[in-house]
Amino acid sequence: MKILETKRLALRLYNEADTEALTEMYADIDVMRYVGTGKLLTREDAVKSVNFWNNYHAKKGYANWAVEEKSTGRFIGKCGLDDVPELGQTEVSYMFGKASWGKGYATESAEAVLEFGLRELKFEKLMALTYAENFSSQNVLKKIGMVYTDDVEVWGVMLRRFSS
Repeated sequence: MKILETKRLALRLYNEADTEALTEMYADIDVMRYVGTGKLLTREDAVKSVNFWNNYHAKKGYANWAVEEKSTGRFIGKCGLDDVPELGQTEVSYMFGKASWGKGYATESAEAVLEFGLRELKFEKLMALTYAENFSSQNVLKKIGMVYTDDVEVWGVMLRRFSS
């Protein structure tokens, strides 16, 4: 089921076929370095993620959705909204496999998600978290109009918070 569509991407619910590509991303240190606590994850974690995010969407009407390249139909990452209870806020987040880096996909999908959250879901404000040394992600957030607000500790990690 498609949730959002951009010029080049479709954001949709996950399917079983996404598990293998997600497993590869979770096992790649370069991809995971700035995701969550920075730990590598397993295939079992990928299976749990697919189920978790589809159930999250069913409950909330938003989630971290699978991102598919429209021209190939290939799963290339994830992007969406999720609540961060520790901060009492909702986050725009994204993660892409290395083969998709440098193509503007993070910016394209995050911008669509931000707009969807503010306009369709009527969030007053959204935020995003990034490691201080993850300049690429910070550039994405600036491109979509988010601004740095402060540093916060979440999941035992110091992160930079950007707000809409």
